[in-house]
Amino acid sequence: MVELYQKDFTHGTYRITQPGTYVIMEDIEFDFNGGDIEKPTEGWLPTDDQKDMYPGANDYRDNYFLGFFAGITIESNDVVLDLNGHELKQSLNFYYAQRWFSIIELASTLFLPGQGNGFFWT
Repeated sequence: MVELYQKDFTHGTYRITQPGTYVIMEDIEFDFNGGDIEKPTEGWLPTDDQKDMYPGANDYRDNYFLGFFAGITIESNDVVLDLNGHELKQSLNFYYAQRWFSIIELASTLFLPGQGNGFFWT
């Protein structure tokens, strides 16, 4: 069993990539990387040093090129996510900055291949 706390969501989407039971232990408010509504491009997005964890960070293609699109991604079979009676939500400022967002995404990407926004090339 993996217990999840607010601190597990400080720097980005919590990616579940292994089977198991994951239990939310407290109310969670998503506000990744300490975003600032006055400077939305300096927060709420994966940074260059997060490219290994979030493909597409500061790029024009791949899963996270539009920013953090989910609070939790479930990218494995045989996963139980127990909300344990707790609330999951975006912070209000993050909501205004990132409108492409799901609290829980059952995939590793925002859109199905060939659907939604296309990849942008430079």
